Amino acid sequence: MPDPHRSAETTPVVTLDSLPDGGFSTSQIDSLNDSEPIELAAPLVIDLTMSRISHVDLVFDDTHHFLGWSTTKQQWERLLVVKDTDDELVVESAVAVSDDESGEAVVELEPHGDIQTENLVDFVWEYVDCTYSNTDHLYNAMDDALEELSRDDQ
Repeated sequence: MPDPHRSAETTPVVTLDSLPDGGFSTSQIDSLNDSEPIELAAPLVIDLTMSRISHVDLVFDDTHHFLGWSTTKQQWERLLVVKDTDDELVVESAVAVSDDESGEAVVELEPHGDIQTENLVDFVWEYVDCTYSNTDHLYNAMDDALEELSRDDQ
């Protein structure tokens, strides 16, 4: 399985210790949405076998922190940080995944401004697909969110 690493344009994997092991329940996400200073807690990926939210977007001060539960390392990792300005989305940091044998990056996102939401969704799912041994039991909630955004734009 490929390994998350640091490349020249990305930050190293940051782990978080104060989140619930194995993922969030729906009620925990609801509680986060009702709390301060969190502006939004949005499920990104749901592990259907455990009925737990394994990847989440937590927003503080207009900054999105995309977090994921690593089943192999049994820890939370910060995958992506994106600043939401009035005009654009700016990637502040993103992890990369390299091939174990070649060392070549197989998943990466260059930090830059004015990235589209669809690109962020693609990056998160590519990361999940590359770092999880079996994605058949994972539900990509980001697809539903994109569909809803698309309907709202019409």
